[in-house]
Amino acid sequence: KPVMEGRMVRSQQYKYCLYAHGTRREALYDMEKDPLETRNIAVDPRYREVVLEHRDILRAFAVKHHDTLVRELLANDVAPRPFEPQEKPARKRAARS
Repeated sequence: KPVMEGRMVRSQQYKYCLYAHGTRREALYDMEKDPLETRNIAVDPRYREVVLEHRDILRAFAVKHHDTLVRELLANDVAPRPFEPQEKPARKRAARS
């Protein structure tokens, strides 16, 4: 069973997620405009400062709580990357006689 490690921080308007699934990944959602979290805006240049602010919030929390995963995930100032859809396995059809 795959393990999905990551961290999340929520401000009044935004939810920022940092995942350790294979490669470094980030997500940012505007909880006022998109409460169902359907649009990852972390890759949108207009939200670059918001992403950086939330990284700093998460870093501060990690330092306070000795969370080494956050330090590792943010080691080289990771660039936001969207999630790539994962392919669903092809369904096998029953043979007809």
